[in-house]
Amino acid sequence: MLIDSEELLEEVEDDREMLGAMFTIFQQDAEERLPKIRSAIGSANAKVLMEEAHALKGGIGNFFAMSVYETAYQLEIMGRDGQLADASSVLAELEKQLVDMTAEISALISE
Repeated sequence: MLIDSEELLEEVEDDREMLGAMFTIFQQDAEERLPKIRSAIGSANAKVLMEEAHALKGGIGNFFAMSVYETAYQLEIMGRDGQLADASSVLAELEKQLVDMTAEISALISE
């Protein structure tokens, strides 16, 4: 499990409708940020990578998904430090985690 479902449900006071609305907003944001992250890696734009990964990480934090949060943070640090050599593989891991996180949250919403 990527998310701490107990913490997440407690945070939203077990309001799954609100959780669904929050997650929809997050997904829309992520859909805008991921291409920017991919482009920043491709063009070696460390500043944009740092900024976009930081913003995405903040959204992830709302869902108590610490390993996903840590992966986004890893990209943020790579951007901050200008060390983009492994950024593509970290992004691939983040994208996989986001798919899994989406499945977990979707299941939680529909319970």
